[in-house]
Amino acid sequence: MNDKKLNIPIIPILAVAAALISAIFASYSGCEAGKANSYLQEINKAALSLLSTEIKYTRTVPETLSVDFTFNFKNTGNEHIFINNISSSYYNFKKKEFKAKSKNLQIINIIHPSVEFSHPFSINIQILKSQLTTEEIKKILPIEISFCIMLRIDYSSIYRSDYDIYYMKYTGESLIQYLSLRDYETMKDSLSDSFRFNINKENFEHIKQGNP
Repeated sequence: MNDKKLNIPIIPILAVAAALISAIFASYSGCEAGKANSYLQEINKAALSLLSTEIKYTRTVPETLSVDFTFNFKNTGNEHIFINNISSSYYNFKKKEFKAKSKNLQIINIIHPSVEFSHPFSINIQILKSQLTTEEIKKILPIEISFCIMLRIDYSSIYRSDYDIYYMKYTGESLIQYLSLRDYETMKDSLSDSFRFNINKENFEHIKQGNP
């Protein structure tokens, strides 16, 4: 019986094997590139931080005291940020009243990483006893007023678009407090949709513990 030799084409088999190996490496490289890109987006993503607040009092007429705030922000991320819109409003806890102050304020300048920028905000307070001096009025403000100042900043960068809402409580003293969850609950039904956020009870459990 004669042995028969199989005539198997070696070159096509090697070509197929090489193609399979290339496909596997391409798939792996694509996954790794995707992970690297996601990581790059995460570490470079845009981020804003409220650094400080300045408060001044202006009285141009005896019946009105203007409380002038300057909110100082910083780009704490590694991306350039475009400020698409800054909207401001406030809620009067005494009167249970919500008022929008400004909207559609766009900053043309690019906010580079580590660069700071400021935003002004004012509240006019009617003075019933106009004969009082400004210093005398400042002493009784904590008894008379209680506001929540809200700033919404819409911004965009290379990787994403986002917005932050800052809730700050002012009670007539020379400082700003962060709003408690309890205070937010009392005013949320009066807010416009653009100044609301959905509170997840699990994620905000630490807030509830700190602000019962």
